[in-house]
Amino acid sequence: MHIVQFDIRTTFLHGDQDEEIYLLQPEGFTSSGQELKDCRLQKSLYGLKQSSRVWNRKFNDFLTKFNLHPTEVNPYVYSTKEKPLLIMTIFVDDGLGCCVQNSKLDKMINHLEQVFEVSKSYADVYVRFTHLT
Repeated sequence: MHIVQFDIRTTFLHGDQDEEIYLLQPEGFTSSGQELKDCRLQKSLYGLKQSSRVWNRKFNDFLTKFNLHPTEVNPYVYSTKEKPLLIMTIFVDDGLGCCVQNSKLDKMINHLEQVFEVSKSYADVYVRFTHLT
């Protein structure tokens, strides 16, 4: 199988907030007479309780657009139903993709790079699947 390990940079900043969250203005950014105005967050930030959920929803939406669906065993492992099988998994901002067909894996990673800032490394591994009875 062809395997690619990837890391999505600034992961939580990709998540779109669906709740109204306000922050006080940082020092140095206030105008005279407007010191008490708040800032409404439009993107998720590190440290918010909602950040992981918001990011997971964003990545899930991305993967399901490409016919990848969570497996029954693990909701963070996605696979295609059609052949050749493409498998993607994510743990916060680190991911792994594998496929027998290198071109299908490259296509998926190219789409990933168009939406997110990604660093990646490839490996070719011989994997033999057997059926246990």
